[in-house]
Formats: sequence, C-alpha cells, structure tokens
Amino acid sequence: MTATQRLAAEAGHLRAELEQPCTLALDRSWAHPSFADLVLAHGRDYAPAPWPIGAHPERTGDCFAAAHEWADRVGWTY
Repeated sequence: MTATQRLAAEAGHLRAELEQPCTLALDRSWAHPSFADLVLAHGRDYAPAPWPIGAHPERTGDCFAAAHEWADRVGWTY
C-alpha cells in the first residue's frame, strides 16, 4: 500500500468512526449537536507535514497544546 493509499484509508476509517451514531448530544436544538457532527459538516482532511524549521516547540507529549499555540500565532483555527 502506498503512502497516499494509507492516508486515504486512515481518513476513510476516521470518517466512518465519526459517522457512527453519537451517544453524546450536547443540545439537540443546536445546528451541530455533537463535536463529531461539527467536524463532519465543516472539517477537512489535511496531509501530514513536518513542522516548519525552528517552529517545533520541543514539548514531547504536549502535542495538542503546542499545535494549538502555534496555530494561534500564525492566525489559523485549530
């Protein structure tokens, strides 16, 4: 399996997981009653890429917070 095929398979698996019935509905009156529904409606797939040179925060095990801070610095939504 090529890297492209592997990424497509992983994206398909993630989408299938998100499309399963969600047991947690925050508020059924909202346009998107769950986080999974919001991601399915507005999210998009991104190809993985290395950190830009000098941008990696070097905080092992703190990936989510580091990515969020970095996205804030460059004006992206994470």
